[in-house]
Amino acid sequence: MIVAFFVPFLSSSIGDMTNDTALGWQITMGIMGVVGTLLILFTFRSTKERVQVVQTNVKIKPTDIFEQLKVNRPLVVLSIFFIIIFGVNSIINSVGIYYVTYNMDSPDLVKWYGLIGTLPAFAILPFIPWLNKKLGKKKLLYVSLAVTIAGLVGILVTPPTMTALILIFRLVAAAGALTAGGFMWALIPETIEYGEYKTGKRMGGLIYAIVGFFFKFGMALGGIIPGLVLTQFGYVANQVQSQTSLTGILITTTVVPIILLVLAMIEIKYYNLDDETYDKVVRELENRQKVNRQLENGEIY
Repeated sequence: MIVAFFVPFLSSSIGDMTNDTALGWQITMGIMGVVGTLLILFTFRSTKERVQVVQTNVKIKPTDIFEQLKVNRPLVVLSIFFIIIFGVNSIINSVGIYYVTYNMDSPDLVKWYGLIGTLPAFAILPFIPWLNKKLGKKKLLYVSLAVTIAGLVGILVTPPTMTALILIFRLVAAAGALTAGGFMWALIPETIEYGEYKTGKRMGGLIYAIVGFFFKFGMALGGIIPGLVLTQFGYVANQVQSQTSLTGILITTTVVPIILLVLAMIEIKYYNLDDETYDKVVRELENRQKVNRQLENGEIY
C-alpha cells in the first residue's frame, strides 16, 4: 500500500519542485534504495538465531534441483503458476500507470489506482483459510482467477471517461488477483512435504529457492512484455499518444493479462495434490518419522 500510493505521490511532489518529472522518479528510487538498504542491514544486525538446527546425514546436491523438478509435479505446476501470476501482476500494475495517465487522462489518479489495487488484501487475506475449506484448492484458484478476468474485462469494455466504474472494476480485478496471489504461497509447504515423500529428503530451503527464482522470472517477463507490445502500437513516452497507442495500452493492461490468466486456469488443473492425497502424504511421513525414532531408541531392529 505504501509503494502503490506514496511512491507516485513522492515522485510527483519532487518532480513539481524540480520541474522535472524524470528527476522526481530518479530521486524517489534513490531514496527507496538507501532506506531499503538501511532497513535490511538493521534487520540483519538485530536478528538472533534461536533455533537449534537438527543435524542430519542428508546431503543436498545441485542435482537435487532437477530431481525435484522431475518427481515433484505439484512443485512444477506451482512454479509455472508463480511465473504467470507474478507476470500478470507486473503487467497490470506497470501498464496501469500508462492507462490512467494517457487513456483516462488523469495522471493525478495514478496513486489512487495503485492504492485500490492493494486495499482488498486487508479484507480478503484473513478469510483465505475459510475460503479454502469451503471451496477447496483448485476451485478457490479458479474462482479468484475468474474474478480477476471479470474485472479486467470490465476495464476493457468501459470507456475511460467513466472514472468511477473503471476504479470499481480495478477493485474487482485486484480482489481476485490478491486472493490467488496470497493463496499460492500457502501451497509451497505442501510441495516440500510431497518432495520429501517422493525422495526421502526434506529440502524446504531448496524448494523455496526454486519458487523464488520462478516468481522473479515472472516479474522479469512482466517487465519485458509491456515494452514489446507497446512498441508495436507506436507508444512514445511523454507525449500525446495516438489512438493506436492508446489501444495498445488498453490491450496490454487487459487483454494480455486475460490470456495469461486463462493459461493459468488451464495449468492449475494439473495440480494433483488434493486434500485426500496430501493427508496420505502427511500420514506416511509421520509413520516414517515414528519408525526412525524407534530405530534410534533401539525399540525396533
